Amino acid sequence: MTIDNSEHKLLLLLDIEKTMSIEHDLYQLLEMLSDITKELLNVERCSVFVHEESENALVTKFADGIHKIKLPIDKGVVGFTFESGVAQVINDVSKSKYFYGGVDDESGFVTKQLFTQPIYDSHGEIIGVFEAINKIEGEFSDVDFSLLRLISQHISNGIERAKKFHNSNATLRKEINIALMGKNVELKERIKSDLKENIHAEIEEFELTQELKKAIEDNRSKLYMLILTVEQKEDLDEIDTFSTNINIPIIVIGADDYDLSLYAGQFNIYSYLSISNYSASILKEKIHSSSNYIASSKNKQSKVYAFTGISGGIGTTTVAMNLATLVAENRPYSNVLYLDISPTKAISNLFFGIPKPIKDISDILASEYESHKELLEHGLHQISNNFYFIPGIQSHAQRDSLFSPESERAMSELIYNLKKDFDYIFIDVGIAEDSELKILLEEMSDDIFVLTELTTAHISILKVYYELIKQVGWKEKIHLVINRSNAESAISVSDASDIINADKSSSQVTFDNTLPNDSKLLRETWNYAELICHKYPNSDFVQALQKELLPKVLFENEGNAQIETKKEQKIGFFKRLFS
Repeated sequence: MTIDNSEHKLLLLLDIEKTMSIEHDLYQLLEMLSDITKELLNVERCSVFVHEESENALVTKFADGIHKIKLPIDKGVVGFTFESGVAQVINDVSKSKYFYGGVDDESGFVTKQLFTQPIYDSHGEIIGVFEAINKIEGEFSDVDFSLLRLISQHISNGIERAKKFHNSNATLRKEINIALMGKNVELKERIKSDLKENIHAEIEEFELTQELKKAIEDNRSKLYMLILTVEQKEDLDEIDTFSTNINIPIIVIGADDYDLSLYAGQFNIYSYLSISNYSASILKEKIHSSSNYIASSKNKQSKVYAFTGISGGIGTTTVAMNLATLVAENRPYSNVLYLDISPTKAISNLFFGIPKPIKDISDILASEYESHKELLEHGLHQISNNFYFIPGIQSHAQRDSLFSPESERAMSELIYNLKKDFDYIFIDVGIAEDSELKILLEEMSDDIFVLTELTTAHISILKVYYELIKQVGWKEKIHLVINRSNAESAISVSDASDIINADKSSSQVTFDNTLPNDSKLLRETWNYAELICHKYPNSDFVQALQKELLPKVLFENEGNAQIETKKEQKIGFFKRLFS
């Protein structure tokens, strides 16, 4: 029995419903919808443009056969569609006053016909434009118009769902920026062509690793990966220092040479792809899978730091967040994790650009994760190339489950496993209190930073807490931090010392870490959910963090640990390649 055209289109529409129900990744969803649309409408290419408010431009979230396109909102047929809200059916672009040929000039593709449809969100606002290009036979019809309008609604639903699922208020997903390097010009051109046709990403060519290193340091919010073409061992020497100083996935494409692939394993690469096995589809899969990859820890040690405050509102979260961020920026070759275990509704996620996390620490503790991919799906968020974040609970109702005996066991296992991948783990445990979970975390920590203020009430509470700390044998790993040391209500450090050291028979407690009030700037950044180390890097508070606390958390002899680890990577890579 032959399926006629109408039945075939119905089956394709059913495929759209199936795709919408199973696919949460926006890029993959748009790619699948594009493939179905091309078959439904019998067109050569499709593109999805979304309005980026920060740039006031229309940017492709998916585009067939070309790299990322960015257009001013008043440029071309797409811009006119966005501004007017009117779909455009153009069967001869040479006759359209709105057609912009700049994209064709850059790509070499020839646009003959265009069909654009506005994409509306659930509130009726235009958020983008769906574009179909070049009917393979004939002209666009009324049936095509109805189908494109229907598909654009599915795209709208997918975009809104992706925003929620990927927890981002600014971009729909963190896009990979691909750096391309190597001396094999012909292979690089082939790779570049394949990337433009198959991968939605920014592509930049670099001659030297120092240029790439500077680009990464200047654009810390971007996620980079490196594709390096090699012909001989000497070609890998360029990334020797780079691979131990920057945490990004590295894909090496080189000769069918066993010794060369083994030698490449010394450089902490993500994957070695031989030229005989190379294809655009394999490279695409390697790039997509790298988004679930956490670069191997380059240190032979891992440090866990707990941060707690004598009372609420004392600045514990501010200190921990900014210090963790500074460590990630000062140690780009180390993996850094910030973990929020606040017993109340967490707010640190706002400072990392995740206003409403769908998944948080409670989801990770309840999951049976076995891979980086599963951790990333259940609540682990990548903030930059080497900085990760696990949000705290998002409602007070989650508190009981977070502090249950089951969670304590799961937390112990989680920290144990995280130490295999992360060099620095910063845990915000909230207020210092008698909680089995908090005691467990402090027990597992290498150092505990206790924040207080210089008031009689705070110092009196600190004295009781410190006595308990001595009883459990944690005295040596406690660091007392005076926050807002120059506040108007602050007592003197000597008066605070007299209160806490009233018992002369005990060893004397000293306050060797003080942070200034800097209230105006801290209040401003707190109100706007901004990290003060980014907004005001030269402020007194940030300068004090760098002087007082940063040296206490950074590893000593970190470079030596990297060299030793690097020597051991041959074996690990050999097993990974041939096991």
